Amino acid sequence: MITAIIYPNDGWILQRLAEELLARLPESTGLVYDDPKVWEPGGILDTGPQRLNYFINYAVMRRSTAKPDAAWFTHPEADGLFWKAGAAVDLAVCNCNQYRRALEARGVRAATVIPGVDAAFSPKLVLGFVGRFSAYGPRKGADILQRVSELDFVELAVTNGAVAPDALPDFYRKLDYVLVTSRYEGGPMCLLEGLACGKKIICPLDVGFADMFADGIVPYAKGDFASLAGVLRALFEEKLRISSLAGNYTWERWALEHLRLFTALIREKTA
Repeated sequence: MITAIIYPNDGWILQRLAEELLARLPESTGLVYDDPKVWEPGGILDTGPQRLNYFINYAVMRRSTAKPDAAWFTHPEADGLFWKAGAAVDLAVCNCNQYRRALEARGVRAATVIPGVDAAFSPKLVLGFVGRFSAYGPRKGADILQRVSELDFVELAVTNGAVAPDALPDFYRKLDYVLVTSRYEGGPMCLLEGLACGKKIICPLDVGFADMFADGIVPYAKGDFASLAGVLRALFEEKLRISSLAGNYTWERWALEHLRLFTALIREKTA
């Protein structure tokens, strides 16, 4: 067995971090930190088959062991335990570079490993349409709205007459953009309301009073779905760019980086 992972079994993020490692690290076992038997002198932490003990996080480490010790380091608290634990471990695995550097400045062997992100966390372009989805004819662009709803990267939120006036501000605030598909309008009111909530409006400039608020308008050609689809794809591309900043941080990488660090430490200790 390579690693014993000692962690809290309380359903919070530290348990999740440990379980993601346990599912991916070969020859690893999990130990719940508040089991008194874990800490018995000469017990499993000192004489078990594992070659390294890993504490998630540093605060669950009640003592050093007879094995190489590593711990997960998040951030320091006023109690000073962060620094005390750092001085006691053979390896500090840090959540971010600033605390890795701070530990290294105190002579602690440290590395940064950023946790993973589930594949379910992926972007959508969230558009809001204020009105009834099917109650309008060509003037409101129901045909265009239907085609927008079929784009796989779009999440369309429609009030459909079911959002009370006092709930509309919250509706707008959850959107990326307000979408107007009308071919002609006197307004529309959703343009003003969306702008007031700090949201840009995707709307032809020659519809209603859109040209009077050009700074807040993302324009497309009136009644032209191809033009609108091009605008939406461009906006979504920016979301994809931002999403890619976290794209390399998978749970597989989380586990592999730990395995690399642990393997190197064990080799040094047994050389």
